[in-house]
Amino acid sequence: MSQQKSKSKPKKIFWKRYLSSKYVGFDLDHTISKYHKLKLSILSTKCYTKYLVNEKGYPEKVLKFAFDPKICVKGNLVDIEKGNLLKVDSEKKICKVLHGDKIFNESEIAKEYGENLILDGFEGFSNKKYLVIGTYFEIGAGYCFNRLVLMSEKGGLKPKKTNQEIYSDLIESLIYTYRVYEQGDFYPSVSQDLPGIFDDNTKDLKQLFRLLRKDNKKIFLLTNSIFGYVNLTLDYLLGSNWQEYFDLILMYAKKPVFFQSGSQTPFIDVKTQKECSLKIRYPLQNGNVKDLMKFLDLEQNNEIIYFGDHPIGDVREAKNHVNWTTVSVIEELDIYNNEQSDNYSESIEKRKQIWGDYLFCNKKPSYWGSILNQFSDYQTASLSHFLIDLQKFQKFGALDN
Repeated sequence: MSQQKSKSKPKKIFWKRYLSSKYVGFDLDHTISKYHKLKLSILSTKCYTKYLVNEKGYPEKVLKFAFDPKICVKGNLVDIEKGNLLKVDSEKKICKVLHGDKIFNESEIAKEYGENLILDGFEGFSNKKYLVIGTYFEIGAGYCFNRLVLMSEKGGLKPKKTNQEIYSDLIESLIYTYRVYEQGDFYPSVSQDLPGIFDDNTKDLKQLFRLLRKDNKKIFLLTNSIFGYVNLTLDYLLGSNWQEYFDLILMYAKKPVFFQSGSQTPFIDVKTQKECSLKIRYPLQNGNVKDLMKFLDLEQNNEIIYFGDHPIGDVREAKNHVNWTTVSVIEELDIYNNEQSDNYSESIEKRKQIWGDYLFCNKKPSYWGSILNQFSDYQTASLSHFLIDLQKFQKFGALDN
């Protein structure tokens, strides 16, 4: 990690678990698929603003919002009531606040949130008080919230909207943008510019899957993305035969609920939209981890290794509820991420002007950094980086701590 040495578990423990594992699972977005993230944020912002203007009656000047990467970053929290963007540390202590264009100093943060600065009622999930900007898909929503609150306070929204109303409208725009493949502009825009949206890591993906098969691993996909988008993405990255790479294909899983013990959501056949049992190499959606584990009939939960990028939905819940061996894919460990955009490195510096490092908050781990260190058994910047480690392991049988 960039500022302090990682406290993640020794690598030799992970590789011991790797040898005894039978299944290796993968999230899709920001795990299998790598994005040109600046372009992704610009596109999602355009989709949100278009919905707000066309469907919710916002003024047309909202369409002119030009995404600014320093305003909102992955890991921010939106304080809905106060209209602030926040960053919190491992103790849930607020260390940075942005309202409109104003960056709060320490005394202003204390005045706004109390002397102890501890964020009440936050456990890592979005709730009625806070929206978690957990992925790059949501950064545009955080940016729009910031700009719309500022516009409202300056009298630019008529009729004037409360912060809660702005938030509710933005949530509607997210649901409209991502929930149904046949509606909105996001999916058509991606399909028309696949090389501009995705970082082509096809060669590495195919080689990684071959090496896993060489070690007799069964491979599954477990993602929250809907079938149309999964098919679009993997057809581009792996080819029209992409389903052959996976023994199980589980989509729209609604993580983190998928992992929680109380979930009894049945698996649904994507084609018929009817309840069904698990099937090999067949696209299913919804479901729950209890039925998955029963189908796999494993002696121990840690016979599964799971790769994912989301600290809560992929890592903490998989570890807490079913004790899977977890691999965090933390793109921020590799700050340039093979971006094509010439100004991406500039956007990184802009973000750090306000928010600093994703994994740290001043001199402490950020909330997300602490989650990843506590609940992930292995950390990597990308599957391409992990491929290098796997090749070394298969060749030499060991890696240094």
